[in-house]
Amino acid sequence: MTAGIVYRYLGLLWAEQGEFGAAARALDQAESQMRRSVGSMALAPPAAARMTLELWAGRPKAAAELASDCLDRVSDRESLFFTAPLYDLGARACADLAARAPGNQQARKQQAARAQQLLERLERVIGELTGVVAPLVRASRAGLVAEQSRIGHAGDASLWAEAARQWEACGNRYRAAYTQWRGAETLLGASGHRAGAVAQLQRLELTPREIEVLALLGDGLTNREIGGELFISDKTASVHVSRILSKLAVPNRAAAAAAAQRLGVTRDHMPSTN
Repeated sequence: MTAGIVYRYLGLLWAEQGEFGAAARALDQAESQMRRSVGSMALAPPAAARMTLELWAGRPKAAAELASDCLDRVSDRESLFFTAPLYDLGARACADLAARAPGNQQARKQQAARAQQLLERLERVIGELTGVVAPLVRASRAGLVAEQSRIGHAGDASLWAEAARQWEACGNRYRAAYTQWRGAETLLGASGHRAGAVAQLQRLELTPREIEVLALLGDGLTNREIGGELFISDKTASVHVSRILSKLAVPNRAAAAAAAQRLGVTRDHMPSTN
């Protein structure tokens, strides 16, 4: 069991860093170590780690299937302390799938229905609890509801702000950063308020220089090209890029570039941050 837990944490870490091959190998090891185990504690955390890998790798359908399979397997033995992240990640998969079919109302309704089923099941299990609801469970529910809001829509910035607050209360800076990034995306998509999106990025602790670098990432520039634009060395540009990936909670520069594009943080549209 101990070896399986170590491999699972390594797999999750590598998935979040964009090292998808290493993550897959570690999670394969985790699953082989824990294959004969049953119950929420053994099944849910590896499933959540694998879902994280699939989502960042751009395979939301596989992530959705993992959530469904794991929740079916834990059934009456469900412990929300372990399964709560499956609901949040499952709704994220639904939102990602809907985003892949813009204008397809049938796909939107299907994914909205699946996300609603996740919410209803989560609330039912929460209602069966005795005692205080754990902060992790509250944060996962807030994340689920925020993900729901972007199925076929720009999303609800207030829901993302609440999810960020809940994850901060859990001490999970990574998940809080993800929700803040989504909140910034929502602000721009819903209202076109670039200043609000930039403010969100600054609450993620991006410096003015890092916002400039993010704008250049959004335009597809390499580290050398970024250095040339900003009159800094390649090494300094690389350091800025690494810090941006960490603060935005994205696995690689391609994901950061995609975030910059969605936020409208580009050379053509960003005001000077000097």
